[in-house]
Amino acid sequence: MQTFFENLLSMAWQALPHILWALLAFFVGLAIANWLSRFVLRALSRSKVDPTVHAFLAACVKVFVLVIAVITAASFLGIPTASIITLLGGAAVGIGLALKDNLSNFASGMILLFTRPFKVGDYIETDQGKGYVERIDMMFTSLVTPDNQNVLLPNSQLIGGRVTNYSAYDTRRISVTLVVPFETDLSKALSVLSDMLVNEPKVLKNPVATVGAEAFCDRGVQINILAWGKRAEYWDILYLLHRRTHECLTEAGIPFALPHIQMENKEKKTDPDI
Repeated sequence: MQTFFENLLSMAWQALPHILWALLAFFVGLAIANWLSRFVLRALSRSKVDPTVHAFLAACVKVFVLVIAVITAASFLGIPTASIITLLGGAAVGIGLALKDNLSNFASGMILLFTRPFKVGDYIETDQGKGYVERIDMMFTSLVTPDNQNVLLPNSQLIGGRVTNYSAYDTRRISVTLVVPFETDLSKALSVLSDMLVNEPKVLKNPVATVGAEAFCDRGVQINILAWGKRAEYWDILYLLHRRTHECLTEAGIPFALPHIQMENKEKKTDPDI
């Protein structure tokens, strides 16, 4: 029995330096991880990176350093580090396969938050609909539609699909289309509409607004009005141009109508007057 305790004590004494080195490696790694985490948070707070990812990136850095510290500590204790790395790699592959769709959304969320193709408050159009961006999370992006419905879009669909950001620039083009009969004095109609645009203060002078005969249709000549205005005033200017177009052409005695709009569903096609 005495020999057993002597051997145990001898083994503990021999292992003590390795244990101390392992503890030192772990706690030094922990200190470095905490310092790097705080450093990353401070650096990101001064950058243009979305605040949503600040804590996540700091946590990733901390976990990465801690994993290295644990592997280093294990090597001092004589534990094969290759086995640990293999085990961690296998676990990562298994988790990746099980959470493939979630990881795709997560990675897409990171791309959105770093590249910032749109931000909260922007009005965007996607393959799944359009609306104002309410929130951008790691997994999903939340939109509020014009009729006040909340739409939750997986980030992978936004990265893999087409996204139009109507809020990317301070100005936006406004288009109004109408049709005048073939017998109309076209030069007079174009002149009346051009004067209307020149005298409308909400229409920007640069880029220059244009009026032109765009095409012929079964009811006459199709005229297209293209004007530019401030993005925040888009709907106000659109409604204003419709009203002023009606007033100016009516005052000048020029008849007009809206063009036909093709409406299609699964059963039939209709071509109503609008």
